[in-house]
Order: sequence, then structure tokens, then C-alpha cells
Amino acid sequence: LARHLTRLVGLEARVGFERGDAVAMPFADACFDGAYSMNVSMNIADKVALYAQCRRVLKPGGLFCASVPRRWPEKICWALSEGYYKVPGGHLRIFRSNELRKEIEFLGFEHYYRHWAHALHVPFWWLKCLFWQSQDTNWLVRQYHRLLVWDLMKNPALTRILEKSMNPIMGKSVVMYFRKQ
Repeated sequence: LARHLTRLVGLEARVGFERGDAVAMPFADACFDGAYSMNVSMNIADKVALYAQCRRVLKPGGLFCASVPRRWPEKICWALSEGYYKVPGGHLRIFRSNELRKEIEFLGFEHYYRHWAHALHVPFWWLKCLFWQSQDTNWLVRQYHRLLVWDLMKNPALTRILEKSMNPIMGKSVVMYFRKQ
């Protein structure tokens, strides 16, 4: 997270964690250089309130990054398992990235970049949804999870190249960058 925030604000980031309500953040106005909402808004009933809070706590010119699940891989997850979106904390919505971009821009942000991420995670989530009732014990799900952990820990060039080439086609997340106007 610190590495992403450092890249986001272009400075050496100091990162701290505090538990709180995402739609009523316990921070002063205009106190941060950057804010990052990583796959949070699909779990919150009032996503616009979350983005408005991010804007409130950002300094003028502050940078905001919103990452949400990509529409078509998410629709397949929903089709494979009701549990994926009906469990407490499940995904409440499927996003249309252009609509989300407009909602965030309407709050006073300027969009300047977008990319896709986590293509290697798509088959994992499809498998979890396909074997929803036995996902914790299913051999195939466990083996794919092992692959993802190995990839995360070892960061091999082969999977980095594979994921980078697959992200525009089937990245699990769409990641959008904004500047507070």
C-alpha cells in the first residue's frame, strides 16, 4: 500500500491506519495529499458519500485513486454464485466504469488516467464462485490460491509479463486516477 501511495502522490509516503466510517471520516478538511479507495465502494451502500469524503479530506490538487471490480469478470462471478454478492460484506453492485468516472468527476475531480489490474485473479474468483459451497476445501481453488501467493511472494518476470499483457483484456479491477480541482 505504501508503494502505491508513494507513486500516487509522488513523495515518500507515511502511511498509518485508523479504523473509522468511510462515509464520515474522522479527519480534518484538506489534510491529505492523496487518497486511495481500493475495492471498497462495491461494499458500501452510499458510494458517492465515500468519494465526497475523499474529496473533503484532500488538499487542493490532491490525488485520488479509485479501484473497483471490472464489469464483465464481475458479472460472471455473480452468475456463478449468489453467495458472492449476498453474503455480509459482499459486492453490492457491478460498476460501469464510465458512469463511475462521471460520478467522481461531478464531485469536483479531474480524471487523468485509467488502467486495469489483477488479471491473474480473475480465474481464481471464478473458481471460488463455481465451487462456492466448498471453496475452502476445493483442491483446484486451493492450488490456484497457492499460485497467487507464490506469484505475490516471488514476483517472477513470467507472471508479471503475463498479467501485464492480460490486464487490458481481463483485468479484475479498473483503476482510475483523479486530481481534486
